[in-house]
Amino acid sequence: MNKQGFATNIILVAVIVALAGVVVYLVLPREETPTPPSGTVSPPPVTPPPATTITPSPPTSILDQVILRSGTARLYQDTNLVELPSGRIIRSLAGGTDIELAGEVTFDGQSYLQSRYSYDRRVPNFFSESATQPTGLAIYRGTLRTWFEGCDETSYAFNYSPQEFSVSGVRNVSIKELNSNRLHTLEFVYNDAAGFSPRQYWEIAGPQSCPDCQEVGIFAGFNNYPNFQALVFANSREEWIIGGPGFAVAKLQKPSDRARSVIATLTVTGRHFAANPEECR
Repeated sequence: MNKQGFATNIILVAVIVALAGVVVYLVLPREETPTPPSGTVSPPPVTPPPATTITPSPPTSILDQVILRSGTARLYQDTNLVELPSGRIIRSLAGGTDIELAGEVTFDGQSYLQSRYSYDRRVPNFFSESATQPTGLAIYRGTLRTWFEGCDETSYAFNYSPQEFSVSGVRNVSIKELNSNRLHTLEFVYNDAAGFSPRQYWEIAGPQSCPDCQEVGIFAGFNNYPNFQALVFANSREEWIIGGPGFAVAKLQKPSDRARSVIATLTVTGRHFAANPEECR
């Protein structure tokens, strides 16, 4: 066979093979896509919901937790002014310093105070309240007697800090603030027999003692026996606390916060017993 005939045979074989593949494709069954029945609506494609973005709440500032508190605090020991919540020491504070307060906060289980200066400037600086607690308090006691158809005896006691006050006297007690030289007085007069109330006492003594003083309220700080009550009369310079029956008469120079803390611990007791004047000295 010549070369031309061999090539012709090759081409015929290729054509036969191609025709056989077409026949197989037409004969074999094929998977068809089902057509939905008439009248049936295909459901729309489901679109997944958009992802929700959670924005974290901003952290609460320590300044937002401050509770308002007024007054003056005295440091009885050296302490530090610290920044919260970092605890960074800002400066040292010396014992004996008086600080005007504006607020307080509890942090890490401890109570801290904030000065008016830091509060007004929104500065998170605080100092420990424990430094404002008096240490080494002394007790001052006295007893005095007056004879009137028997013996009237008055006994009293109060607490004070020797580092802050100098105290002397028995019937007329002087209470001197060491850092300011303010002088306060405390006088004791037993007169249960007269039956005067604190207001009646002031109606007699007030016009001479403090003509422009007005009644401003009740002093509830005395640690005394039942039925003891105390009224407060004051002007812009001083205040008088009259407690009775008794009487305990306190004259305090303003500002009087520190002296009030002493008077608040006062305890007064009285008794009347039969005795002659010589025995009642």
